[in-house]
Amino acid sequence: MASPPHHEFRVSKLGKPHPLAQGFSSASGYPKGALAQYSLKTSDGGRIHIREYETYFTVHRDWGDPDSGLGGLLIHLINDSPEILVGLALLWLIVQDQQKKTSGRAYLN
Repeated sequence: MASPPHHEFRVSKLGKPHPLAQGFSSASGYPKGALAQYSLKTSDGGRIHIREYETYFTVHRDWGDPDSGLGGLLIHLINDSPEILVGLALLWLIVQDQQKKTSGRAYLN
């Protein structure tokens, strides 16, 4: 696939084979209103990610394949979905703050 990572384009479903019939697997990701999602690992460790809508597919390439183990997941989080990584970091900070507040109350009682 010659398209650079994250460059998403639409493909009409009319006359196209279904991704599952072409070796893609069911995948997860941001739904964005999609009926289903599919992915295919690429030889460079990334993946082709397809979202299926009523009359068309959207297709883009990711740097990392989150289904290929910890390394692929980390590459995907850093390069393809940094907003998830930021969200997880914020959640961790909130939990840490709550734990500090809770442990401080235990000493006050």
